[in-house]
Amino acid sequence: MNGIVLNITETSGIIVDDDGERYTFEINEVKQGSLKNGSKVNFVNNDGLAKDIYLLNSANIASDTTETISKGILKGASVATSTGALIKEKIDSYTNGSQIQKMGLIAAFGAVIVILFFNVSDILTIVGFAIEMFALYNLGIIKKNMSFFTYRIKAIISFAIAMFILNSIVMNFFLIVSGENLIFNGFKAVLLIVAIIYSIYSIFKAYTQLGKIFYNKLFIISAWLYIAALISPIVFILMKDLPLALDAPYYLVFGHYIILIIAYIKIKDDKVEENYINND
Repeated sequence: MNGIVLNITETSGIIVDDDGERYTFEINEVKQGSLKNGSKVNFVNNDGLAKDIYLLNSANIASDTTETISKGILKGASVATSTGALIKEKIDSYTNGSQIQKMGLIAAFGAVIVILFFNVSDILTIVGFAIEMFALYNLGIIKKNMSFFTYRIKAIISFAIAMFILNSIVMNFFLIVSGENLIFNGFKAVLLIVAIIYSIYSIFKAYTQLGKIFYNKLFIISAWLYIAALISPIVFILMKDLPLALDAPYYLVFGHYIILIIAYIKIKDDKVEENYINND
């Protein structure tokens, strides 16, 4: 048993174990080490008397602690490895080893991260975009057609620019008090329209390619929701409904990503038809 010396005199002492039970001992029962109050010891319980007492030195304690930590790390690594192997097995079973389907699942996973953390965590949103773009990049390599990946990147960048300009316009909507400010905001409105038009063009090119390559019309539906998200701010600004001008795009982008996630998951090798690839 293990315990701690609670009190010790020249001839006897008291040990308390991990459960709070107390044991008295004679000093001649100490077989190894010099005990003091607080010393951690190992002993044999003999009807409430501590016998064959040995001091557990700090090196032993450290060794035990290190061993416990090592076992915990190894156990955690084993669980992680087993979980990773199980996930890989499930993915392989679902995709039948198809790299195209695996990339579709990875793209869907990235899109899920984006939809969960969009407008909540910029870092995680960027991570989600990066995962999705990684999958699209690999799909482009596999299909030897990088155009949908390139247009998808352009659509993301132009959308981000459009949202930045929109927020700037909305913040200054009621602060137009001079001709100079009016001209400046008019210039920003023109830039907003250009960014939106280019984003619409890019997303349609990207999703048209994906839809044709993988025979999946959900990509086109997703593109229409994306377009609605980009157009809605202009419509509501013209209607002088600023709350909707800010909120509507996010709801529509949410719907866009729901459809997009489903489209990615439904990517199948048997739906590929090479003569539908339209190289730009």
